[in-house]
Amino acid sequence: MTSTTTTGAVAGGNKNKRKKDGYLGGLLGALSTNAIREVLLKEYEREIPIVLKIQSYRTKLLDYYFSFASLLGEEFCYILLLPITAWVISRGLAIDLTFMLALSIGTGNILKNTFTLPRPVKVWTNTAPQKDHGLPSTHTSSSIAIQFYYFMYFYHVNPNPSHQYLPYWIAIIPVMWSVGSVMLSRLYNGHHTPMDVTAGAIIGFSAVFTFVFGYRPFFINLLADDSFLAPMVVFATCCVVLFMHPQLKTPTPAYPETGLVVGTFHGSFLGGWIAHKYNLYYTPDPYYQSSYAIVNFIQTSNTYLTIARILIGIVLVLLIKDLSKKLFYYVFNNLVAPIINRKKQVIQPMVEAFQKLFTYSCVSGLILLSPTIFYHLNIMMPLDYDPIPNTNQQHINLITSLGLVVRCAQKLHDKHNTTLTINDHLFNMSINQIATMAQHQQLFDIHVDYETGDNYVFFNVHRDYTGASRMFIPRNNGTSVLK
Repeated sequence: MTSTTTTGAVAGGNKNKRKKDGYLGGLLGALSTNAIREVLLKEYEREIPIVLKIQSYRTKLLDYYFSFASLLGEEFCYILLLPITAWVISRGLAIDLTFMLALSIGTGNILKNTFTLPRPVKVWTNTAPQKDHGLPSTHTSSSIAIQFYYFMYFYHVNPNPSHQYLPYWIAIIPVMWSVGSVMLSRLYNGHHTPMDVTAGAIIGFSAVFTFVFGYRPFFINLLADDSFLAPMVVFATCCVVLFMHPQLKTPTPAYPETGLVVGTFHGSFLGGWIAHKYNLYYTPDPYYQSSYAIVNFIQTSNTYLTIARILIGIVLVLLIKDLSKKLFYYVFNNLVAPIINRKKQVIQPMVEAFQKLFTYSCVSGLILLSPTIFYHLNIMMPLDYDPIPNTNQQHINLITSLGLVVRCAQKLHDKHNTTLTINDHLFNMSINQIATMAQHQQLFDIHVDYETGDNYVFFNVHRDYTGASRMFIPRNNGTSVLK
């Protein structure tokens, strides 16, 4: 009797276990890649008529407009934006943007190669056919991540009270218009379904808001870490992403493109880390007037300075891009390829992905370190002296600089007993406005030495919490910045 009861209990337990295992297996099966792909594929087929309906409103004007709008989501546009941002606006912002680019496009490409959903078929296309898969739209994810982060940077991350910004709700309109145009262009041009665009939008917005409101302080602390562990961690992470990236039997551009964007981020991070570790943000200026007339002419205007910096920088970038690519393949063909087992086929997409990682690391690293070259060419701008942001200072770039200037101005006022105002193309603010801002930001314990000349005002500033900082401000058309 006891044996029968025990046997029945064991059988009942085994039955419940098999039932539980069946539920678990069914759940895992429902969450498998193939099962999710089947669900997404049905939705894709359902949305093809929507794409056709959108295209039924075609006109020649819309063809041109959405062809241009689609270009705004191309990776080369954002990579072109990197040097302009780093050389004209802020190197810290440029580093953040490369992270946004890597996160939004890298995530999208991993999903493309995971689910391998097709592009819309038998649909009119206004541009060249796409060679990678559909979901998600990386044009959408990257345009949202880059443009919205630009907006968030100036209105939330690092606002500058000295600038008269447009009201928040007005400034967001062109951003929404641009992003909306890119999203709609992917449907109008027949490259994506609404599901693809929606997935791209989710990735883009998630990248922005998790970075801004989440892990940006950790990222900044990593960037400001003087140990060699920080760049090693970033490089190792980039390599892991490429090694773990899904690869297809029929190669697509998605995998090498991921190498491009993570390389761009790695190089900019490394350039920013080097600049911080070796204090390249505070490179002193050994001379104030060049022996070359062309350099002195360029220094008379911020516009001339900007144009000169961009032209020289682009030449250097194109040169390093070509040389780094040749160097990679030279090393690979002479050192790596000979030791590979000839029985195993070399995975060319992986080689290309790591080539792009190396090449664009060199390119973006040069972009972030170009101000050092600009210094030697005597075409510096005040933004070249901005420190990397840290979590202990909310307004660390222009606000700090203004606080330094007001103290320098006060010293000049005390010595020369003159009425001082700052009316310059850099600031265009009164001394009282700057003093109020400096007091509000609590920028105290600053010791200032200064020198003046016919064509410059030079401030040598010592701050206990950041070390030494130097600021070079040219005069306007031979007149003093400080009047």
